[in-house]
Amino acid sequence: MDYLEKKLIKSFFNNGGYVLDFTNSTFDEFTEYYIGRSIRREYGLSKGKTLEKFVDMELETDGIKLLIKFFEHYEMMNKNSDDITQYMLDYAPRVKLILDKELALLKEKDKHVFFESEFVKNVDSDYIKKQSQLIIDAIKDAPSDAIGKSKELLETCFKYILDDLEIAYSKDETVLTLRKKVFKELNLDSKDNLSAKSSRDVQQVLSGLTQIIQGINGLRNEKGSGHGKEKNFEELPPRYAMLVVNSMVAIVNFTWETYECLYK
Repeated sequence: MDYLEKKLIKSFFNNGGYVLDFTNSTFDEFTEYYIGRSIRREYGLSKGKTLEKFVDMELETDGIKLLIKFFEHYEMMNKNSDDITQYMLDYAPRVKLILDKELALLKEKDKHVFFESEFVKNVDSDYIKKQSQLIIDAIKDAPSDAIGKSKELLETCFKYILDDLEIAYSKDETVLTLRKKVFKELNLDSKDNLSAKSSRDVQQVLSGLTQIIQGINGLRNEKGSGHGKEKNFEELPPRYAMLVVNSMVAIVNFTWETYECLYK
């Protein structure tokens, strides 16, 4: 969505701080229902300013879906209501065209959404190979998504191994703590690995795996698809996403092959 389209969307929904016929409480209920969050309380702004900030920051995540729901609500409203302005009536067709276009782009992009949020139950070498290739294919057109999905594949691999070995972990654990548990169980920790104790080079390589995972986690939070973006957000060039993805693929394959060697 370009600058002028965003400007139109914001002016359509923001009527002097008000959004359609929503009160503060119904606005909160609406956003919580559709995206699981009260963005007005998060931002501490009026309904209109909240929506404007949301459009600027979160179009790549929940933004389009929520805007479509707002427009559906507008379409169900009585057009003679005081909450409907002539401006809205005039520009509603244009707003619908913009949202339809963005929805089509979102559906196309969703072809690169490889996992559901629920944990994958059937992980094997073929699954890892397939998901790795899908992420690689996404790099050129969606480098941020590729970075985000790299972290997700790491988490999927780690969680599957821990589940299979009946090692407990909480739902709130990060990829960093999951890595620590898996590496300890597979004897890949740079401090405990027998080969690492006798070879500084092996120790450095294993330590490097940990640092790469830390870097992927940090990049996902800063440049990946997991959070709303600031207005001046700049996406990493595809070559950096390729570096992240290739690093992830190497770590996942090495970890998985070690797991299979020890337990399969």
